[in-house]
Amino acid sequence: MTKFIDRYQFERFHHHAATKSFALARMVIEKSSTPNDLYLSDCYRMQGRMFNESGQAERGAKSNRHAQKYAIMAISKGYIGKDDQRMPRILTGLGNSLSQLRQFDQALEAQIEAKKLCGDVPPEESDAITIIQLNLGFLLYRRGDTSNAVKILRATLEVSPRTPPVMYALGNALLAQHNVEEAIAIHLKGLEIYIEMFGDQHALVGRCAYKVGEILLLRKGDARIARSVV
Repeated sequence: MTKFIDRYQFERFHHHAATKSFALARMVIEKSSTPNDLYLSDCYRMQGRMFNESGQAERGAKSNRHAQKYAIMAISKGYIGKDDQRMPRILTGLGNSLSQLRQFDQALEAQIEAKKLCGDVPPEESDAITIIQLNLGFLLYRRGDTSNAVKILRATLEVSPRTPPVMYALGNALLAQHNVEEAIAIHLKGLEIYIEMFGDQHALVGRCAYKVGEILLLRKGDARIARSVV
């Protein structure tokens, strides 16, 4: 387990380094005589993503709001076209931040708007709709609406079957419905894919393995199996 904690700290350090790089890029752009709104929006959007992934929801919300402001300015100047997926990504990122902050009503508004703006772009052409539905499903789960959370997360997996973050969210929602066996199966499948993608010492692998162990220990009472998984 210590290896997973060390890896998590390593991954979080890289998130910190990434946010600093985007902040530096932003400072350079802002010094231009005519700062490009599109580039500023992109920098803030990526900072927001890094903050969300490292559990810094307040900073994530702030960055995504800045990204939204500059994206609106870029749209007015014709820098962002009709089928561009930037605004849906910004709004789903903002919704994710607000969800983590338990501002559920505002988060739901952002996610619904993101889904509407995403339009009919098929998943094979853009992963934006998968991300939006993942964030929406997790939001519904956090709101306690496990029935609709399970429904939307299952639908997302049907279209994007090898998406471990969706499996993690679905596993949690199923567990909240006391569907323990399927929750374990879904988490184990996500764990298998993460190990295939990143090896056995990545932070996401550690999180999934911990979750499986927690379910086995708390729900099945089998400490021996739980220890072998973690």
